Amino acid sequence: MNLKNFFQKNWIHFVAIGLFLIIAAAYFSPQLDDYALKQDDIEKYIGMANEINHHRELTGEEPLWTNSMFGGMPATLIKVEHQGNYLNDIKRVFYKMFPAPAGTFILHLLCFYIMAILFRVRPVIAMIGAFAYAFASYELIIMAAGHFSKAMAVSFLPLVLGGFVYAFKRDWIWGSILSVVFLSLELSSNHLQVTYYLVFLLLALGIYFLIDAIRKKELKRFFITSGAMVGAYILAILINIGNISMSQAYSKYTIRGDQDLTINADGTERVNGNDGLSIDYITQWSYGKGESMTMLSPYVRGSNSGSIANSDFIEMAEDMDGLDTRELELAKEVSMYWGNQPGVAGPVYLGIVVVFLAFLGMFFIKDSIKWFYLGIALLCLLFSWGSNAMGATEFFVNNLPLYNKFRTVTIALVILQLIVPVLGVLLLQKLYENREQIKEKKKLFLIGSGVFLVILLGMRSSTPDSFSPKASIKEAQMNNYIGSQLRRWQAYERQQPGFIQNQIGVNPQDQQAVVGAAEAQAEEAFGAMRKIRKEMYIRSTNRSLLLGICAIGLVALFFFTNINAIVISSALGILVLIDMVPVARNYLGEGEDFQGNSRNWITKDEKAYPYIARAADERIMSDELASNSELKSVVDKGAEIGEKKAEELDYTGAAKRRIIDSYRFRALSAATHYRVFDVTDGWSGTYSSYYHKALSGYHAAKLRRIQNAFEFHIVNSNNEFFNMMNVKYFIQGEGADNVKQNPNALGVGWAVKEVKVAKNPNDEIRSLGKTFTVKNEGSGQLLLNGKAVQSAKVYGTEQLGYLPKQGDTISFRIENYLQKGQSSIFALNGNGGTGFVSPMELQSDSLNQNMPLVEVTCTEVFKAADEAIVSKEVASKLSKKKYSGEATVKLDKYAPNKMSYDINCEGEQLVVFSEIYYPDGWSAKVDGKEVDILRVNYLLRGLELKGGKHKVEFEYRPASYYRSGTISSIATIVLFLLIAFGIFYTYFRGKKEVAQS
Repeated sequence: MNLKNFFQKNWIHFVAIGLFLIIAAAYFSPQLDDYALKQDDIEKYIGMANEINHHRELTGEEPLWTNSMFGGMPATLIKVEHQGNYLNDIKRVFYKMFPAPAGTFILHLLCFYIMAILFRVRPVIAMIGAFAYAFASYELIIMAAGHFSKAMAVSFLPLVLGGFVYAFKRDWIWGSILSVVFLSLELSSNHLQVTYYLVFLLLALGIYFLIDAIRKKELKRFFITSGAMVGAYILAILINIGNISMSQAYSKYTIRGDQDLTINADGTERVNGNDGLSIDYITQWSYGKGESMTMLSPYVRGSNSGSIANSDFIEMAEDMDGLDTRELELAKEVSMYWGNQPGVAGPVYLGIVVVFLAFLGMFFIKDSIKWFYLGIALLCLLFSWGSNAMGATEFFVNNLPLYNKFRTVTIALVILQLIVPVLGVLLLQKLYENREQIKEKKKLFLIGSGVFLVILLGMRSSTPDSFSPKASIKEAQMNNYIGSQLRRWQAYERQQPGFIQNQIGVNPQDQQAVVGAAEAQAEEAFGAMRKIRKEMYIRSTNRSLLLGICAIGLVALFFFTNINAIVISSALGILVLIDMVPVARNYLGEGEDFQGNSRNWITKDEKAYPYIARAADERIMSDELASNSELKSVVDKGAEIGEKKAEELDYTGAAKRRIIDSYRFRALSAATHYRVFDVTDGWSGTYSSYYHKALSGYHAAKLRRIQNAFEFHIVNSNNEFFNMMNVKYFIQGEGADNVKQNPNALGVGWAVKEVKVAKNPNDEIRSLGKTFTVKNEGSGQLLLNGKAVQSAKVYGTEQLGYLPKQGDTISFRIENYLQKGQSSIFALNGNGGTGFVSPMELQSDSLNQNMPLVEVTCTEVFKAADEAIVSKEVASKLSKKKYSGEATVKLDKYAPNKMSYDINCEGEQLVVFSEIYYPDGWSAKVDGKEVDILRVNYLLRGLELKGGKHKVEFEYRPASYYRSGTISSIATIVLFLLIAFGIFYTYFRGKKEVAQS
């Protein structure tokens, strides 16, 4: 090969790559100064993956399971390095050269550019599309949030589209070979929801190519290409069979799979079916119909959900006319966002310039493929509306395969983010190729531009409802909160006379005034914020109008001048950057918060080791070391490893301390086996998961059974559930004094005395708590979940109320202290308040100061140490239902994926282990012989053991992981052979063509 000729022929591509690198370096300049993005999701990811990473580092093996979250779960959608997919090595090399986030941004640029070249678009025009694609606000927002897999999946979308179109329009051999590579890279990102939406676009284009083949009478070529593409996609799936098959297998047992319960925690019937996510959960984040205008103008629904004080918009607010100092101070903490969603990090802005080009493309692109692009764009927009187009959404949920497996429907907008710049570059390419012919259609250009201008003027002159007092969900919620404050205080006062004075410090006669003052101040703050939002709207629409006019003017140069097309295209590229970069920088820039700290950037050591051991964590370590002196040497060894690691990274001070703490606590966690429940971190935090084995965690696809357990028991503080989950410590704050030991935690395993058989899953989960009977003892109505009953069996999680003959409904909860056989009376006292009194107290009430309303009697109490709840299926596998409960269970060796126990049973016993039951991959051996694992207590493991001493081993080895590694290796080798075939075929075909000429 003549290198000189090669560079002369392809110099423009090297210029493009160089320009991409320069722009990436400028935009992500803090990264070059050894800073890293401050990403909340990545921080939580590091917390959830810490045990996995440490195990891999120390042993070199994939654990595939972690006990650091939710009592234990597969590592499938956390972090698994799959074997056999050698294309992953390409990504690893790329990210070593260009680390994220800049590397992911560069991928967006390169992938769109390559796609455009496959479309035979001029390089300069391809660069314009690449800028529009990479600088779309949603991409920068998800990078800032830490949605790494989503961002990477989106970056590869153009390649998959490019390979598909190239196969049908140009060369089916290389198109299909490239499609294997491109789809393999996209699938390896393991964000199947992005791939799911892409499928709709590919299917639509497939229909277009079929119609085109029929029209041109080229069905043979169509079917050959289609067959090759089907084979290519199957091969790509086989290359990624590891993450796909394991994700699919795992999904069945998560909140995205089947639901075994037919009731909610309060006893009401589930209305969303038992398969997949509930429609409410799917549509929790739904783009508003009016909010969709953000694609044309970025701030027509405000900005992110944060306060204006912590944004670049504060300067705008400070310079506003008609906003005094008091109003500004009140507005500073009110959300800038006033759209339909619960909260957002920013708008989906596609860029007014590129939207105009795409809009104009609908007038000038002759190829009917444009209508298929438009149709899928509109479909994905409809997807994104979710609850704001509930009729359509219900149809999709009920009829589209897999639709109910994905949440956050707004992700569908990534397809618009792809389609709009595609149509834009196709238009520019047509203007370049057929300029003289198109110049004859000046009238059509003026009509199209005029219509677009009218749309912008209409948006500018409109007065959205979003400025009304209750437009924002958050404002409505706040107003409802303040408005209902008085009613809540009065309810508390009825149950606990003196509550208002003692707990809130407000005289009862002043409570209305206090509520009124709070409502007035809130309305004043919202009123001030509405002024700011209106100003943001005006400035945003003015901005779009100005940039739209500039774009119209530049495109007009194609029609009314003879200026070089490349010069005009270059000017449009600059305008695209002028349009999109400032918006992107609001969500991923170098700005500071009101405390002077960077909003988006932290030091690399903070990113790699984000958590600092709290006094509470140190207290737990201290208690563990005090209970077992042998642990000190284990922890010291972990500290030595951490210190060595810090020296390798040249970390000092606080950074060094964080590394050492990480290794100390992971060493402790590997040598012990207790769980913590961090009340302060909540159900969705990973602070405690980073250092300990936690009952809580952060994951979008939690196991169904632990989520059900949360709703039925954890949220209601069922102590017996905490005991059986071996929750030894409760963290109630950061201080050492905020750690509470649970003396009743049952440890790693125990033998029970009795087995109780549940009729169905509903009874199984409810039997893990207490059972009560409630009986109406008054003249009013006893309400159970809003329905009147005279008496009922309840479990303490229902919505209970009492409606007297006169007055409002009085809500009450069953007291948790009642034991089996004990009763308590919910009564109305002489002061007009309500509360629980004992039957003895009621009997001795000679003055009749308490009027009984409801009698509550505890009829059953679950005792985890003594009994086990099992299904009928499990019960049929047991030899008996009564045991002596005499056995000792000691954990001998621990690893996330393998646990070994020494157990000594006094006669035959049913042993319950405080480990999550998971049917795929876990095996159990008793004295070397494999036995079935029983599911007990709804979500734990159990084994029936003979009398005597036993060695019990649990091991997690999902067959799909090891099988898929072999399949992936073979498929990757086939791909390399296909590439070699393509090279040789092209070479010999070229020689043949030369010889024939």
